[in-house]
Amino acid sequence: MFGAVVLALVGDTVPDRSRLIAVSTGKGWGPSAIRFTLTTDPRHFHYLSKAGHIADVWGALETAGRSELGVLIDPTSSHSPPMDERAFYTAFEIRVGARTIRPYAEVSGSWRRDNDIGVWLGSGTAIMGVALLLLPFWRRRWTRNS
Repeated sequence: MFGAVVLALVGDTVPDRSRLIAVSTGKGWGPSAIRFTLTTDPRHFHYLSKAGHIADVWGALETAGRSELGVLIDPTSSHSPPMDERAFYTAFEIRVGARTIRPYAEVSGSWRRDNDIGVWLGSGTAIMGVALLLLPFWRRRWTRNS
């Protein structure tokens, strides 16, 4: 059962770069566990740890000062955490000033590697679950034939 749940949660959820839009502004971010906002955009954004190098992103946001912050997001996809009415858009690329902190190619690669682990974990767990369900039937059959 656990394997089926893991497999249901795994998916290639990184949109193609051509679907993403760039959003940027000057000073105005306020991190909350790598959740942030931009002063000129009413949306909320988040950078997920599965995208990798979260400490680098945190450090860049902390030291951005008056530099322009820019993110690439999928405008058609947002997520609201349980018990929170705010919708968050996932940042698939983060830029501070002219410096790209996490480029799309690296973020999407990190997401794919994370999803691959989920596929292996889910598949292995599902196979073991089925094997454990069938074990009593196999035992009965082996003991009858012995």
